[in-house]
Amino acid sequence: MARHVEESVKLHLAMMCALLSWQWQELQDLQQELEELSVGSDGVLIWKTGSYGRRLQEAKAKPNLECFSPAFYTHKCGYKLQVSAFLNGKGSGEGTRLSLYVDLLPGAFDNLLEWSFARRVTFCLLDQSDSGLAKPQHITETFHPGPNWKHFQKPGTWGGSLD
Repeated sequence: MARHVEESVKLHLAMMCALLSWQWQELQDLQQELEELSVGSDGVLIWKTGSYGRRLQEAKAKPNLECFSPAFYTHKCGYKLQVSAFLNGKGSGEGTRLSLYVDLLPGAFDNLLEWSFARRVTFCLLDQSDSGLAKPQHITETFHPGPNWKHFQKPGTWGGSLD
């Protein structure tokens, strides 16, 4: 037994490393499946960002710092979307505005959908300040993507990034 243990340490270690590697890959695959199952499919995203003040200071220190929401679907078997935010603005809004973007992601049902994406998009920024001080100042913006807007074509078909 002692001789077996001494002679087989490397073999046993290699077997355990292979098993660990396989288990790690299985865990990654299950995590990906869980994320896909947890994606909303009712066309509504409620994205609450915590520690806004701290995150805004980070955005001021790191220009073009982008935050991403969880992905969601417009409906069952629909378009897969994600919202991104530049807390300190981007482009002409840099330093003065919150810039929000809706990104089309490659989805499981893209080949079944009509393109370009032409659904109404509404952003509602909910004022979370102390309601005892003043009436909340919610902000709502709605737009309809035009048929020629390249970022609302089928992801991967217009030659740019997938954003």
